[in-house]
Order: sequence, then structure tokens, then C-alpha cells
Amino acid sequence: MQENEREEVAREAIALVETWLQESKRQGSRSPAEKRLAKILKDPKGLDWTLKFVDRVIRPSDKRVAASELEKLSKGLPKSLGPIDRAAIGLGGLLAKPFFFIVIPIAKLVLRKLVGHLIADARANKLTKHIAKAKSGGVSLNLNLLGEAVLGEEEANHRFHETYALLKRKDVDYVSIKLSAVASQLSMWGFETTVTRMVDKLTPIYEYAAN
Repeated sequence: MQENEREEVAREAIALVETWLQESKRQGSRSPAEKRLAKILKDPKGLDWTLKFVDRVIRPSDKRVAASELEKLSKGLPKSLGPIDRAAIGLGGLLAKPFFFIVIPIAKLVLRKLVGHLIADARANKLTKHIAKAKSGGVSLNLNLLGEAVLGEEEANHRFHETYALLKRKDVDYVSIKLSAVASQLSMWGFETTVTRMVDKLTPIYEYAAN
């Protein structure tokens, strides 16, 4: 890259950052919950833990299943969680199984307050309202279909088609997709076969996105 090209790129980068700073000031200060969530999501382990918490504790309708998962997740807390949150989740993990009928509703309520603006009901009419509200502020959305661990190919195919349907919506900008969410029994022992299988499965959705 020539010197003048580098200077032009630098000027564009500075202008972009200035735009971000102005927008941040215009939006005003974030709520305490948003600040806590931002801190967690900056931590790679925090992001992974939060997604697992939503998937395994918030989503299941069976409170006993959610309680079992909460007990597991309470033992590997990310350092980005504050001491009060760590203590509360640790206590919740200890009490989850014997008092699942109390602990799980509380856990769901607390996390919904923390990430409620990031989670939407996937039913068509509910999702349409959520997307419209979020995009009214000029935000581009990246949707990730949450769900329980894939147990079989039927559920994997269902998740794949649901994600494909999200991508086809006119009001959706991006979707994220995890290989383990759309294909069951991925094996690293047959690495080349697994890669070929995933390429065959994902090619249609990539072609649609590209067009």
C-alpha cells in the first residue's frame, strides 16, 4: 500500500471512530445491566458461559433439567462476573436441584433483566415486533437461533431450516449458525468426511446469502 493510500485509510478510520463516539454520546449512558453484560461479553469465556446459560437454563421448559444445568454452570464461572453475581450464581447452583421450583424462576427472571434486550421470541409475530423495535435505532441485527443440545439428525435438520427461514426474512440482516446446532454426531475421527458433509449441508444457505 502506498503512503497516500495509508494516509487515506487512516483518515477514514479516524472519521469512523469519531462517528462512533458522537453516536455513543447521543445515545447517553448505558444502564447498569447493560454495563455488566458488556463486561461479560468482552470476555471470551464470559460470552461462551452466557450462551450456555441461556441455552441450558433459560430455554428448557422442564425446571428439573434447567436446575441440573445450572448446578453444572455454577462451577465454571467466568472471571468477568462480579463478586456479587458469582456468589449469587454459586448459591443458586447449590440450591438448584432440591429447590428447583424456586431457584429456576428466579434465575430466569434475573438473566432476562440482564439480556432481555438481546433475546427475542422466535415466533413470527413476536420476532417481527422485536426486530422493528431494535432496528428503529439504526441497529443491524445478527440473529442466532438458541436451542437445547442437538440430540438427533431430525432436530438438527429442524434447526437448520429454521435458521434458513430467518435468513430469508426481509427484516433480517445477518444470521449466525453453529455447526453442532445443525448436524448431529459430528466426529473428528472422520475429519475429512465431516468436512464434506458440512460443506454439502451449508452450501445452499451460503449461496442464498451470497445472492
